Amino acid sequence: MSDRAPEAYFPPREPTPEEAASNTLFGLGLFAIALILFAAVFGVAFVYLALD
Repeated sequence: MSDRAPEAYFPPREPTPEEAASNTLFGLGLFAIALILFAAVFGVAFVYLALD
């Protein structure tokens, strides 16, 4: 038997349209950063090959 107190339950809430738009822009920004880093890997590799 557990001596822990029962955890409080908070039902999920629906985000407001402003929060949804903000989260979407944040997600797209993170995706853009990931694409830029991915492209930078190839850019550095091509520079390295050109200077070799």
